[in-house]
Amino acid sequence: MKRRFFAAIVIALLWVLFPLLLQAAPVGKITALEGRVDLTASGKEARPVNPGEAVNVGDVIRTKSKSKCEVVFIDGNVLRLAESTRLKITEYMIQQDRRTEIISLFRGKIRSIVQKGIILPENWTVE
Repeated sequence: MKRRFFAAIVIALLWVLFPLLLQAAPVGKITALEGRVDLTASGKEARPVNPGEAVNVGDVIRTKSKSKCEVVFIDGNVLRLAESTRLKITEYMIQQDRRTEIISLFRGKIRSIVQKGIILPENWTVE
C-alpha cells in the first residue's frame, strides 16, 4: 500500500514538474539590441536584457518604442523584433530531422529568417 502511494506521489510530481523543466531550456540568445528591450521569464518580473543573454521557452520579449532586437536560435534561425513588439516563445523543440516552433506574437512586427534543414552550431554557448 505504501509503495503505491509513494509511486502515485512521484508520478504526480513528475507530471507537474516536467513541463516546468522543459520551459527552462535555453533555445537561443539575444545577438543584437538597440534601445530598451526587456524579457519576462515564467513567474518572474520583467528585466532589461543585454546582448548574449539566453532566451528560454516560455520567455516573453518586449521591445519599447524606438528599440529593436535580434534573437538567434540554436538551429540557426533568426528572429528580428521591430519597435513596440511583444512576443512569447511558446514552444521550440528540435528532434532529429524535425523541429517545432511556436511563437506567440501579441503586438508589433517580426521578421523570421528560417534556415533550410537543421543546423546546430558546434560551438553554441549560452551565457
